[in-house]
Parts: sequence; structure tokens; C-alpha cells
Amino acid sequence: MRAWLLATIALAGCHSGPEFAPENVQTLEITLAAGTNLGSEDNPNADRNLRFDVTARNRKGEVATELTGKIQSYVFFLGALSPDRSSGASSLQEIMLVDGLARDVTLNLPTAYGPSSLWLEDEGEMGRPSTFAVGATPTIWYREPYLSDVQRPPVPATRAASPSNYRSSLEGKQVRVNQSQWGANGKLVVTSVATQAYTVSDVQCGAGGVPPCMATPLGHMYVFTFGKPPVGIDVGTVLKEVRGGVSEFVGFTELNFPRQDILKDDQGNVVNNPAFVPAPTLLTSSNVSDNALMEDNEAGLVELRNVRACAPKSADDLDRWERFGQFPIDMGGGCGAGTPTVATRPISSFNPLVNDGVMLTRVVGNVRNVAGASSNGSFSFWTINIRTADDLECAVAGCKGM
Repeated sequence: MRAWLLATIALAGCHSGPEFAPENVQTLEITLAAGTNLGSEDNPNADRNLRFDVTARNRKGEVATELTGKIQSYVFFLGALSPDRSSGASSLQEIMLVDGLARDVTLNLPTAYGPSSLWLEDEGEMGRPSTFAVGATPTIWYREPYLSDVQRPPVPATRAASPSNYRSSLEGKQVRVNQSQWGANGKLVVTSVATQAYTVSDVQCGAGGVPPCMATPLGHMYVFTFGKPPVGIDVGTVLKEVRGGVSEFVGFTELNFPRQDILKDDQGNVVNNPAFVPAPTLLTSSNVSDNALMEDNEAGLVELRNVRACAPKSADDLDRWERFGQFPIDMGGGCGAGTPTVATRPISSFNPLVNDGVMLTRVVGNVRNVAGASSNGSFSFWTINIRTADDLECAVAGCKGM
């Protein structure tokens, strides 16, 4: 018994140094290198390559020398951390602290927008519990995103890739778009208005912003207002800014819970000119299957010419017609052969069931992606929503029921 007790005491005596107590580590102090450009709200041109020191502090504000291990780094902007931890993504870079210190660390921040900060957090590692200590830099000012930044997917769209992969790289963020990427020659112009939403496009106009104006690839957004759009929002209205949360609804990028400021002239009148609305992108049998082109125009205006309406026949087509007013078209390769559907309800009384094969000389509308999963498997296709009854024109023979 005495020998066992002595052995136990001897083993206990082998431990040296304080016991690691995660709760003693309180903060991660970040000291940026001298000369780091943080930018400003009025001049948001800040450094993305950061050099800094990290010091773990305990409850007394002293160096937490007991902390040796790797901590995680993120960039905080637009209301959330990136990479998104909830998706299981790893941090930007793991930073090694030895005795509570890391010196002369370099890190290249990914693209961020608006007021941002480098965020450090100790999430623990195998064999060492998390201290939950965090630290952040002062505000680093980058420019606010353009519409094309909000619409752009993390991986560039390709012709053949499924459009269901084209989610916004800013999904889950709270964005504020307050400028055209074309500066004084550009405008944020409303291109359609619906019962619970409107669409806005970043357009490039002539010198000083005079029409005609051209659309910008990826420079379109569907703004879901959850009710009638605000007074003053009409086709041709110019916005000073629009802000809201970025989400993907059944494969379609949206701005939700929006706030918008309408541009007014010196007399306080709403700036509105339908001539600012860009000409729609023409879709043909040769480019309509290009998913990269379609993604560039998501929520933007597109145009079809001389296509035939097809009566819905398959179970899926009938379901889409009955529920959403969508019907297939024939662009020369057969009904629904790699072509978008056209949605007319409730804007038009056009009925494809009694107009099967009728030539539609012109169809204009906003293009959207529809993607998801059903009992029959995953699906992904494009549809074109007309804005007014005039967006759908029939051949000389006319259309029944209109």
C-alpha cells in the first residue's frame, strides 16, 4: 500500500507548469503592422494583404502563456463570417500561437465588400479544448458590391454546367448596392414591376448617363418586396441604392426584405425614363442552351422571336402550366428541347392548350432559373416571365382566347 502511494506521488510530481484552463484565455489581440491602409467610408481602398501580430490575453490582461496551438481566421463582412462555418468550410488560415503569441503573421484576405474586419477565433483542436476567445481588427473599408458582384457565382458559369450550381457567392449576406459599376455613365434602373417584386439592372449609358443604355453581364437582380413595391417604383425608375438579404429561392437569386432609395432630381421629382431600360438580350436556337449566357442575364430582360407555343402534354409540363402558368416552346428543335418555358399568367390570358403550334413573333420578359428536387429527382430549367400583355405578340393569324 505504501509503495503504491509513493509511486502515485512520484507520478504527480512529473507534471510541470500550470494546468491549461481554457476559461482563463479571454481575448485575441490583433496588432496590425504600421502603415496598414484601412481605407475609409469615403475612400474605401484598403489593403487586402495584412501583416499583424496576435497576443492571447488572460483575465488580467496579461499574455496567456498557457495557450499554445492553432487558432482560426475569417473575414467578417456584410453581416456574416466568410468562409461560412455553418456549411462546414474551413477557416482562411490557421495561425499558430506559441506561449500565447504569434508574430509577423501574413494573410491575404479574400474579396470582401463594405466595412469589414479580420476575425480570429480559437475553436480548439484535437487534444486541446476551445477557449472561445475571439479578436477582430478595426474596420477595414472596401467598396460596396455592384449588382454583378451579388449575382456572380463562386465558380464562373460554363455553357454546359447545370444552372442549379450558380448560387450567389454572397448568399446569406446583407448587401448594399449604392452605385453603378459604370460610374457617372451608369444607372441602377428598374426594368419590371410585379405584384410582390421588381427587377433592377445596372446599365451602361452614354457619356454622362444619357440613353440608350446597355445591360451588364450578371448586373441584374430580382428584388422580392413581399408586397406591392413602394410608390415610385416603375419601369424606368432610377435607384440611388438598394439593400437587402441575398437568398436563393428554388435556384433563383433574390434580394429579400429590401430597402431602396429612389433617385430624385434637384426639384425633388423621381428620376424615371423608360429609355434607360436596356434592350433585351436576344435568345436564339444557337445560344439558348448556353447556361453561362443565361446566368449572365438572370433577372434581366431577354427576347425570343418567331417561336411556337406548345400545349403542355407531359405530367411535369401540365403541372407547371396549372400551377405557375408556364408552357414549353419550340425554337426549331421540338417542344421543350433545351429551351426555356414562358410564363404568362396572370399578365396575359394566352392559353397554350388552345394555341398549340401558334407562332409567337416576339416574347420579352425577365429570365429566371428554377431548380430543386422532387419525387422524380432533381430539376433545373429556365423560364421567361413576361411583364405586360404587350410582351407577347402572336403571328398575323392571332391567338385564340386573347
